[in-house]
Amino acid sequence: MAHFYELTSKHSAIFREDINTPHQAKKECLASGRKLVASVTEKLKMLPNSFINDWRVSEAIHLARKHPHVNPSVITEMIWGMREHPLTGEEMGSAAWGTECHTQLELAMNNQWEPNQWEPFVKPFIDWTGERDFQLLDTEIIVASDTPEFNVAGTIDLLAKLNGKVCLFDYKTRRVTEGSDIRKKAYEKDCMQLASESHMVREMMDLDYNPKIFTVIISTQDGDTHVKKWTDKAFEKALSKAMHCFKFYDEINGL
Repeated sequence: MAHFYELTSKHSAIFREDINTPHQAKKECLASGRKLVASVTEKLKMLPNSFINDWRVSEAIHLARKHPHVNPSVITEMIWGMREHPLTGEEMGSAAWGTECHTQLELAMNNQWEPNQWEPFVKPFIDWTGERDFQLLDTEIIVASDTPEFNVAGTIDLLAKLNGKVCLFDYKTRRVTEGSDIRKKAYEKDCMQLASESHMVREMMDLDYNPKIFTVIISTQDGDTHVKKWTDKAFEKALSKAMHCFKFYDEINGL
């Protein structure tokens, strides 16, 4: 489902649960005069990925033939795999599983978490922060930019200071098959998301540097965790590509 935000100032926004499509966003803008923008992740979907598109179609056909009586919406969820809930044992879609894992991590970072069956997926990153000069600033913080080059908003999983410098962290729960290298589960789009959000944080906090960006990859199989620090070179390349996606999205959708 697409996410949209209502800009409340140059660098802040509120999430609009009632808006799910560019058409609805445009209609709301015209009717109320409020400024609505698509999320960072929604705009980055404009980035072409023929491999993923072909795989998704092939997997959908395979699952539909294998489960002819299953609702198409369930098939769509099954494409990305099903996971077992650590607490209930219930089978759930990978997106819902990832959302719950994010919630557990957020609770842990805010010292509101009590150890439970999610521990294998939460503790590795908590230990990583504990071994460093780490200071929590905020979790699930919304950032925005009303500049023509961005015109976007997004939610940062974790904003912190590492060695006295502001930095951003984004959690990604991914399937890592046996024998695979978890470090290869960090993708260009991850960097594009973080680089654009880092740019917005820099403007919002009036910093004289780009906050460093980290993707926290968590294996859905066993909780194996890798904290990927993106290089400055990767940052600059990703930011440029993200800005092109943002502009293209708005031109196509009239936002």
